[in-house]
Amino acid sequence: MTILFAGNSMAGMIHENLSLAVDTTTTTYFDSTYVSAALGAYTTSAFYTKPLASPISEGWIHFEYYFTGGTGNMDFPFFEIRSGLNTLCYPTITNALFTDLNIAGMASYNNPDYSVPVTQLLRFDIHFKIDNTTGIFRIYENNVLKVEYTGDTLGTYSTFDNVKFSGGDDTNTIYGYYSQIIISDSDTRNMRLSAPALSGAGYTNGFTSGAYTDVDELGKADDTNYLSSAAADQIFAGTLGNVPTGKIPIAVVQNARALSTAGSPDNFNLGLRSGGSNYFSSDKNLDASFGPYTEVWATDPNTSAAWTESGFNALEALVRSRT
Repeated sequence: MTILFAGNSMAGMIHENLSLAVDTTTTTYFDSTYVSAALGAYTTSAFYTKPLASPISEGWIHFEYYFTGGTGNMDFPFFEIRSGLNTLCYPTITNALFTDLNIAGMASYNNPDYSVPVTQLLRFDIHFKIDNTTGIFRIYENNVLKVEYTGDTLGTYSTFDNVKFSGGDDTNTIYGYYSQIIISDSDTRNMRLSAPALSGAGYTNGFTSGAYTDVDELGKADDTNYLSSAAADQIFAGTLGNVPTGKIPIAVVQNARALSTAGSPDNFNLGLRSGGSNYFSSDKNLDASFGPYTEVWATDPNTSAAWTESGFNALEALVRSRT
């Protein structure tokens, strides 16, 4: 099992139109046991995209979704599985009904319509496999299979490398809120995402400016507040909240938005402080504009063993500037 991405904020994702990025801390729209905010989806031209580190031909996508119940001119893809900018597969929602399954290079398939429950928080898991004979597209709502197609899903592309989350119509109405997004190569139906924000200062802050309160956003990004490093090998550490009691972590995922300006370091590391020692990712190259960065820790780097509840709760999140 490999977790490819897990997130509950814009960190680690791309938004096509930042002026339309929105979040909410109203607990109606998300499960407050696990997360503290949800991302709102405006029109189909304002969506969140998660690029994967490498393309895959089969995977699972998990998210929780609150559908507000508006219909209006609503006819949108809800989410898309894509290769680059090319859409491979998406289900269409029309006036609160799943209607069609669309696969690139092939005809649309009419599924038995089912009405998307409104004004309630739903858990969705999507299983997608690209193959010309054993292909799969399934949508589970709260672990119940609602949409299924099996057979030829090869279409035009043999792999996918990003997932797009969208919503709304052309009237800039928010029709849905996303939270607990997980992408994995294995079944996600029993997975949940706990996303504690930075909760305090860690053991050190050697960055030139900024503090944990500048990077503790819960949903959409606030690019006016940030950590800044003017020299290489400066380290920032921040403490994290705990996972829900009794839940065993299967992976730790760090997400960040970062850039490099003239005269500042061109690379950085994400890292964890576990068992009193620091562990860092490989160097991540920075661009001149904000970009998404993700690091997945499948095991506790201090023990090289599976994560434990106590091990996670003692972690500090690290960032280190690099030349």
